Amino acid sequence: MAGLHASHMLGLDADVWLDVRPKAPLSPAQRNGVEVESLVTPDGRGVEPERWSPGTERLIRLATELPGVDRVLVNAAIKRKLCQTSADRSWLHLVRPWYGHGAHMHIHFRCPAGQSECRDQSPPPPGDGCDASLDWWFARLDQPAPPPGPPAPPPKLPSACAAIMAGHD
Repeated sequence: MAGLHASHMLGLDADVWLDVRPKAPLSPAQRNGVEVESLVTPDGRGVEPERWSPGTERLIRLATELPGVDRVLVNAAIKRKLCQTSADRSWLHLVRPWYGHGAHMHIHFRCPAGQSECRDQSPPPPGDGCDASLDWWFARLDQPAPPPGPPAPPPKLPSACAAIMAGHD
């Protein structure tokens, strides 16, 4: 997908579209131009019923069960829907609300073993996240949005990666 986050440059992150409605096969050129609609309502407080399905929940849960997954970021409205519909909440602690992420989930993996230059994020807080910490995201909707800041610089490449890149000049 276009507009990759800087964190993808380290190879520990993947974005996956959340639109699970059946589609005809696409050519590579068509896939590169796909624009997926957000599952989130325009007011940011819920999900669009015609775009949500049990398959959406199943896809997000499967992401949390991948080996090495640290957390899965989705829009707060999607997290709230999961809190409302999931009978088994044992996996919801890995699903964290984050800005944007209304049309896709962002999967973040832990550092691979033996990668001394890689630093894991702090673990997600205890609990399923279906509490006041989730309510905070919706309280923010009533506040004016701050002006956008400059884009963050890309992360510094680990020395092993920089050495590889230096050899390809």
